[in-house]
Amino acid sequence: MKILITGVNGFLGQAVHAKLKSAHKNVIAISRRGSAGTIACDLANPSELMMLLKRQAPDCVINIAAETNFGSGVLQAIYPTNTLAPAIIAAYCKQTNAYLIQTS
Repeated sequence: MKILITGVNGFLGQAVHAKLKSAHKNVIAISRRGSAGTIACDLANPSELMMLLKRQAPDCVINIAAETNFGSGVLQAIYPTNTLAPAIIAAYCKQTNAYLIQTS
């Protein structure tokens, strides 16, 4: 099973990624900026996210990524990552019969 996990540089994402990586060989780690062992993908960019899903073709997506700015007037800034990206991921999973674990 190919597992794609987003938000691997965050607090929860680091822990989940470490556990998954030790138990499964086929884990694809996604982070906004990319780093050693991760693939860069800006979840706020819908076309980039859709291309990534198509290219990687995961059997399971664990979405842990989220924008955590809850200040006044930030809805427009957090919408792409916190609302649109999960909708795109859910549509991909429905279309391909992939599993989805949504935690953000």
